[in-house]
Amino acid sequence: RHRVILLAVDISSSCFFGSDTHLKSFSMAQIASILTLVGQYGKDKVGLIVFSDSVHEYIPPSNGPHQSHRIMQALLSITPSTRTTSLKKLFSYVAQLKKRDALLFVLSDFIDTGFEKNVAVVSRLYDCIAVWFRDPFEIAFPSVGFLTCEDPETGEHVFVDTRKRNIKKINNALQAQYEKTRTIFSNNKIDCISIEKQQADILT
Repeated sequence: RHRVILLAVDISSSCFFGSDTHLKSFSMAQIASILTLVGQYGKDKVGLIVFSDSVHEYIPPSNGPHQSHRIMQALLSITPSTRTTSLKKLFSYVAQLKKRDALLFVLSDFIDTGFEKNVAVVSRLYDCIAVWFRDPFEIAFPSVGFLTCEDPETGEHVFVDTRKRNIKKINNALQAQYEKTRTIFSNNKIDCISIEKQQADILT
């Protein structure tokens, strides 16, 4: 049985971050390319949605080697065009497509809020899989003293105290946000695959 596969790939500025030389965006392009080739092998129709604070590019689902080449060419030429993420706008867009019997992969770091209602609608229309890319520093930030950090999505500079007495609060906040988003997926019966640096390194 051939299906429609939609790949939604996040190109917001936070995805072009890496605590070492390995950027989340590079891993996203790799995973999306693999899914494209798997879809081609299974003679499924594969489409691509490139998004950040809006949908920047949409390649309608189709099959065959030419379609796979077109998608992978788009993936490997991606650059950050805007700073912020809007999962709300992505899910609104996907809901309007109304593709029958479609499988939706969302490849993102899911650094966003306020998309609960929209993802609930999409989860009723599609089989959804969240592919979550997380940098090690987004899981457990190290204690390295005082830092000036820049939010890649807002450009805001913040002076952060990561000394021992404060680092636990920072990491608890990271974990709380992670668990909140996981709960949203769980409540909507969305499967979640977490891609962390250790798994991403296998691809390189």
